[in-house]
Amino acid sequence: MEMGRNYTHMRNVYSLSMLSTIVLGYLVISAVVWFLFPVQKCNFFLTFLGACIVLSVYDMNSFYFYLKALNKSSQSVARYYMIQMLLRFVVSGAVAIIGGLIVKDCMKTYLLGFCAFFLLTLVCESIVFVHFEKKLNESQSDK
Repeated sequence: MEMGRNYTHMRNVYSLSMLSTIVLGYLVISAVVWFLFPVQKCNFFLTFLGACIVLSVYDMNSFYFYLKALNKSSQSVARYYMIQMLLRFVVSGAVAIIGGLIVKDCMKTYLLGFCAFFLLTLVCESIVFVHFEKKLNESQSDK
């Protein structure tokens, strides 16, 4: 199934906004942790980078399913939002627990950083989806 021009634009906007959020979020959170917390003895930064990559891969795959839901019906999109949010919490919880077990010495710092990253990507993704929904509703009302 080939995506239309509008969906290609949506994919590009989503990818660019999430990529910038992920890179800047990781760098800012890592810098704050570096200056405020003593984490030199544990594998914080490598574990945190791995957790950010796992959450980012999930987000990108999730967006693919969003585009597929758009092709079906409005009920599919509503169902997608509910299922995606549940899966996002489950995946994030698993990543947080596994990462916390890896960096036992600085678990609180890791969980704080990961929660900040999770919230940052959640807010960014929500803003992008609200923007997409407005554009889709405008295009449907124009027809």
